[in-house]
Amino acid sequence: MLHRSPSVANNFAVYVTTGASLEMSDCVVHSDTGAGVAVEGGKAHLLHVDVRECQGIGVLCLSGLSGEDIGEVYLEDCGIQENQGGGMKAAGGVTVGLRRVHFRRNKEFGVRLTDVEVSEWTGVDLTEQRKDPLLRGRGITGPAATDLP
Repeated sequence: MLHRSPSVANNFAVYVTTGASLEMSDCVVHSDTGAGVAVEGGKAHLLHVDVRECQGIGVLCLSGLSGEDIGEVYLEDCGIQENQGGGMKAAGGVTVGLRRVHFRRNKEFGVRLTDVEVSEWTGVDLTEQRKDPLLRGRGITGPAATDLP
């Protein structure tokens, strides 16, 4: 999936909004101008998905605009690589699950977490980042929060 847009607002190759749910498998996501996958108050499950060479963040997960709709993202057997804005950012009370996810050569960071519940963190590879492998903000909770490096 190739994305290119002149817009600076909501510039995502894939956008999952409040109340929506998405399952993606066996594909590549790339954005020449923005983020790869953005979840804002919705739910996304990515299986065997490569998010690569996006101009923005590879995967972004936030709560909905009202703050009441909690975003949720689960990545399994995925590659998040060479994204200019960083590999994955999750914030605002969302739930994140990662299983066998390889973050490679992302420019700003591999993973950035703030105010999130970590439901799973298994086989996450954060080696070879251009800057920070893992940026941990406040409020990281959940059953797998102690599994983070």
